[in-house]
Amino acid sequence: MVTVMELLSHPVFRDFELVTDKSGIYNRVRNSGIFEWEDEKMIVSSFHKGDFVATTLMGYKDDPDEAMKMIGLLLDRQLSALCIKRIYFDKLSPEMIKRANKKHIPVFFFSDTYFDDIIFTIKNAVTYEEINRAGTLRIRQLLYDDPDDISSEMLISDINPLFHEELICGWAMPADRKNSEAILEKHNNHMQKSVKTLPAEQGVIWSIFRFPNGMLIIYTDNRNNNESNMQSKLLELGKTLDFELDDYAIGMSNKHTHLTELGTAIRESVYASVDSLISGERIRYFSEIGLLQIICPLRGNYWMKTYYERMWNRLASYDEMHSSDLVATLMAYVRCKANINETAETMFQHANTIRYRLNQIYSVLGISNSTDKQTQLYILARLHTINDILKDERI
Repeated sequence: MVTVMELLSHPVFRDFELVTDKSGIYNRVRNSGIFEWEDEKMIVSSFHKGDFVATTLMGYKDDPDEAMKMIGLLLDRQLSALCIKRIYFDKLSPEMIKRANKKHIPVFFFSDTYFDDIIFTIKNAVTYEEINRAGTLRIRQLLYDDPDDISSEMLISDINPLFHEELICGWAMPADRKNSEAILEKHNNHMQKSVKTLPAEQGVIWSIFRFPNGMLIIYTDNRNNNESNMQSKLLELGKTLDFELDDYAIGMSNKHTHLTELGTAIRESVYASVDSLISGERIRYFSEIGLLQIICPLRGNYWMKTYYERMWNRLASYDEMHSSDLVATLMAYVRCKANINETAETMFQHANTIRYRLNQIYSVLGISNSTDKQTQLYILARLHTINDILKDERI
């Protein structure tokens, strides 16, 4: 089941102009219909809550007062949206706009779209999966193709034409990676089948997308909220959408003030989520993840990639040749924040055994005399974990 907001990202609805406020744009669309000449009695029997209705008001073209009365009756049916084609009427009275806003029903005017295209799109072509697929494709273009500002604006308009300039992003990755697919599918099924009214706070526009390894929420706000307030609002939105937050490692981007920075904000949220997964803390903010702010985005850089592959292969090859546990020791040592005693307890070994293995690691890597050898161990271990989590992602 899609929402009005999700429909607006479909090319068929590109011509639609919203003339009311945005309080109803997350109404769920349950059906579609056309109103042209029906009387009051037929409106009651033909149109129902959640219907997405299009009209030219042709039957009332010579009687504007009666046309407005029919619009009022349609609004009383709790439609998901009302769309008026500019043939006989091209505006609503302030009183009717106020009435629609009070009922949280968005009203659009449009010019070029055919009714049949609207009906076909809603009934046959548009599903949650199709909307999600189209949105994630555009997001990947934004992240992978390095578009200029004009191209970015066009892509972002296709993702959500109503986004505000000020934004943050949240990325939710299943904390239990072994059951990642099941967790995402559970939420996906819930979102499709839910009949719950979704939040539409004045001044706020948001979109949510499912990727193979996580959920992305893009949250925009035109009320000049500070970064902390926007991050809190995004979390509140997640709860309203029935995210079981404990199931996820959540990453939050910094606040950005231009829509062309959306790609950067998405990357920041993903990297913060990676840190959440590594640290075991449920929520992490990009500004707080330390060296991962550099390691994550640069992991595909030629020099970083070459360094990682050379050093990791040395350890892995040594382990394979000598049936040793240098790789496991390195990972445990970094996970235990370079605490030898804690590493020994984790691996059920004596502390002296861990010290011996660390010296072997330094020797195999050729960094025994390096002043930054501890930092190198951290970077190597983190690169391995990040590469494992993000796999083939190029962000």
